[in-house]
Amino acid sequence: FASNSRLISVSPNPSRSGINFKIASELPSNVEAILSTMNGKIIHREVINSVQPNSINKLNLKQQPAPGVYILKLKAEGLSASVKVVIE
Repeated sequence: FASNSRLISVSPNPSRSGINFKIASELPSNVEAILSTMNGKIIHREVINSVQPNSINKLNLKQQPAPGVYILKLKAEGLSASVKVVIE
C-alpha cells in the first residue's frame, strides 16, 4: 500500500488561482481528492473519475480557499498520499 508523496505533484504551489495535481503512476482511475486545513477541517471533497497517469487534473473548487497552508489528500485503491498546498 503506497503512501508516497513523490508520486503526486501539485501545481502551481503556491497557488493563486486553482489547484492542479498529477499522479505519476498507474492507478485505478477514480481518485478521491480531499482538501483540508492544517487542523483537519475539510473544505473541499470530490471524486475525480478517469484519472490518467501524468495528466493534469484540476480540482473543481467552488471558490478559492483563503490564503494559508492546506493538505491535499488523494485516495484510491492502492494509493493514499498527502501533499501540502500553499494558497496565496
